Amino acid sequence: MAGLAVSADPRYFPAGSAAQSPGDNAGQDISLATPPGVPDGEAVWRDCTAVTFNPCGLPVLPFLKLACADMDGDGRTDLIAGGKDGRLTLFRSIDGIAWQADPDYFAGVGEGAFAAPTLGDLDGDGAAELIVGTGGFSSRSGQVLVYTNTGTRTAPRWERWPDPVIDVGDDAAPAAVDYNLDGHCDLIVGNSTGHLTMLANDGRGRLAPEALPLALRRSFGMYATPGAIRLDRVVLLAVGSSVGKIAYFQLKRGAHGLAVQPFAITHPRRDFYAPLFVSLRQPDRLDLLLADGDGGVQYFEQKAPGVWAWTRNLQLFQNRLLPGPVCTPTRSRAGGRPRLVVGNMDGEVRAYEARTEAGNPSWHEWASYFLGVKVSGFARAVLTEWEGKEVVLVGQGNGDVAAWRNTGTAKTARWVAWPAFTAGVRVKGHSAPCLFDLDGDGREELIVGAADGRLVVYRSQSPRGGPPWGVASDCLGEIRVGGYAAPSFVRLADAVWLFVGQHDGRIRLFAAPAGGAAAGGFKETVMPDHVRVKGFASPWAEAGADGDVDLYVGDYDGNLRHFQRRLPSPEMRRPPDAHVE
Repeated sequence: MAGLAVSADPRYFPAGSAAQSPGDNAGQDISLATPPGVPDGEAVWRDCTAVTFNPCGLPVLPFLKLACADMDGDGRTDLIAGGKDGRLTLFRSIDGIAWQADPDYFAGVGEGAFAAPTLGDLDGDGAAELIVGTGGFSSRSGQVLVYTNTGTRTAPRWERWPDPVIDVGDDAAPAAVDYNLDGHCDLIVGNSTGHLTMLANDGRGRLAPEALPLALRRSFGMYATPGAIRLDRVVLLAVGSSVGKIAYFQLKRGAHGLAVQPFAITHPRRDFYAPLFVSLRQPDRLDLLLADGDGGVQYFEQKAPGVWAWTRNLQLFQNRLLPGPVCTPTRSRAGGRPRLVVGNMDGEVRAYEARTEAGNPSWHEWASYFLGVKVSGFARAVLTEWEGKEVVLVGQGNGDVAAWRNTGTAKTARWVAWPAFTAGVRVKGHSAPCLFDLDGDGREELIVGAADGRLVVYRSQSPRGGPPWGVASDCLGEIRVGGYAAPSFVRLADAVWLFVGQHDGRIRLFAAPAGGAAAGGFKETVMPDHVRVKGFASPWAEAGADGDVDLYVGDYDGNLRHFQRRLPSPEMRRPPDAHVE
């Protein structure tokens, strides 16, 4: 089988590094040495994600809920993102296209999980309060919490009101709006059963539940998430939910209370929609932002003032890759075409090809390439060649490794299942395959990570390489990581490096001298603390020129990260005893 070729992206953004203790390795003593052939302290790991995968800057946040406001007083609208960890992050942008996180702006805010933010002046003092709905399995799930900024807009200090505004059951999602048109900021709150609660404000921050209008007395589907805005004498209300539809209403003051009139807008169907009325592009235009359960964001621009119709903007928030949760990137040059292959938690396998348009990720999806290739649960795929045909090996949740052969062409793929290719290859759950020639005999071994943190090596029993496979008990048996092992190898001039991702998001690095890999001569070395992800790290390594290494990593939420290890040029290197930050 052809080896997977390498290519280094020369573009990167610098990031600081800090040493990290590697932890236990099944109770064994570990030698934390510098990898063979690399002078200590000279190499720097840099984060290249913003160039390679996410020029947008907004990470993938499942079950994302957003609010918008000029938080720091610079005249530009900021994004407030609530995530499943219960915390909020502020994102700033100059052009509305690229966003930069300020993770400390909301320090001290966040209890429970699945934070749902909104802003409104509840107590009538002229300053908006930060209002946060809580969810998940926390004891505070379903509560609406209110925070006041007692600091400044650029150096905030958030203090929580002593009591929750209300408890709506589970998974509170509030929208702040003067829904009864009396001049006071009220709240409309969704919950996990899909129902709404309307809270009227007396103007001093005391809110009381009101009877719902008849048209709103129903479930909108699980996890109702309202978005609302007042426009002079009318309030627009949008209610998203788990069913992938959004219900739209106009609220007006009638002779017998609120009059509710529904209207229809068609959107692409997504799970767990969270709508928000915004004006990111033009202050006098009412646009619509839709976040979904996979962390995707769609932006719709109003066609004309006073017209409740929107057209999707295909640029905003689209300059990032969304491969799906628990994503597992690998690289391939099978057929002479560089491709990024990504599996995910849903058992899907996606193909991406390189592109060079400025302001966009370095890859764009080839949506139909792996049509028909799907497994049950988690997927990690390796695309290679066997006897002139493309073959894709796919690990899956049950521990099997499935195989498909492309009986079509590189442009028009036709994948046919090939169970005989991986017959007998099975590990203890969550199989993560890779191919690498460990012993230098020209035939690649099939190395499979398992849920128990171990690596199993299968060696070809054929002089041609490939199947049938037999377990090689003399190799890598001493390596065990913290669960859900995902391996990748890279060969340098005088060493072989093994990167193994594990369930907590860390990436473990093991190194062996050239020629010692097959004998199991790997020793663990230190990886910088910032080279890690948010859970279930799945790395893929490639060697570049002059000892550079590119590391592509997927995480639990569905983010793709790119780290690059670079050595400075000879004239820029410091003396061996110099300390490098």
